[in-house]
Amino acid sequence: MLKKYSELCQERVLLKDTVPLETPFALHIEPTNWCNFKCTFCPRNNDDFINYVGSFCHMDLKLFSKILNEAKQFPEKIKVIRLYYLGEPLMHPNFIPMLKMLIAADITERIEISTNASLLTKELTEKILNVTQNFNGLLYMRYSIYSVIPSKNKKITKSFISPEIIYSNIANFQQRRNALKVKNVITYAKMLDSYDDENIKFLNLYNKIVDEAMIEQPHNWDSEDKRNLLADVYSSEQIEQINSLKMPKVCSFLFTTMCVLSDGTVVSCCIDWSRKNVIGNVLKNSLKEIWNGEKLKNLRLLHVKGQRSMLSACKYCKRLPCHPEDCLDDITAEILE
Repeated sequence: MLKKYSELCQERVLLKDTVPLETPFALHIEPTNWCNFKCTFCPRNNDDFINYVGSFCHMDLKLFSKILNEAKQFPEKIKVIRLYYLGEPLMHPNFIPMLKMLIAADITERIEISTNASLLTKELTEKILNVTQNFNGLLYMRYSIYSVIPSKNKKITKSFISPEIIYSNIANFQQRRNALKVKNVITYAKMLDSYDDENIKFLNLYNKIVDEAMIEQPHNWDSEDKRNLLADVYSSEQIEQINSLKMPKVCSFLFTTMCVLSDGTVVSCCIDWSRKNVIGNVLKNSLKEIWNGEKLKNLRLLHVKGQRSMLSACKYCKRLPCHPEDCLDDITAEILE
């Protein structure tokens, strides 16, 4: 039986018994850093975001091909390749060719697409489903729902695309998947905790049209200047509660994940929007060289030694705590020698 998205963390081995990994578990590839939403809590909509990323761009197909070919240098298949980072992946004009290339490369067990679903037209739905039938692994469609209340959705996303359009797109995708009997596509809709009755409304609506609907806990995209990106959505009391989560000493992302951005820059995790922990660039080095390189090793060492506060991208990070199986707080620096 196919696993729902929330079940993927089950039956894990203890990460501390497997690090350092010769092959990363997860690879984010950002097709584009453009997005048709301007969500108030997303750092890409900061006035100075361009100062950190250089420019908005779609990933070049030659660069994408280079990444896929270099992924074959790892001794094992990557467990999951996530076609998203900060942008809306369906905005890439060649998204379907990218998906075809990824499937043909046969380098991963699972593909994840995270989308706001506003561009998930009937035509694009047919193309995604047709292409995915040639994939030996699983494709997870992750839908990010920002609100099911029209006025609130407009306030958060700064867009005129209504919740009804998004709901209709997702319902159509599910209907066509079922009609075509595509067995390797699993759907998951998520909304950030509203701390009110909207949670129930969301679950009641989306549990009817996806395989799984969940309420996820928000995190604050803190950077070295501690900008509070949640202030337009949550009260000060709610933000205090969000920020009060106890963080692990050692971030497991550094040991499991790499993120290749649309211009080829590689960072150590999907929270590092300001590119403070750049570990390489695939235009200059191979994925394998970057994964085994000194820059990433030094980041890991600082965490293991309890010195994460020396890293501006990590000092104020408030991402959700890792799964118990991924806890690395007890490992020592010797493991990285």
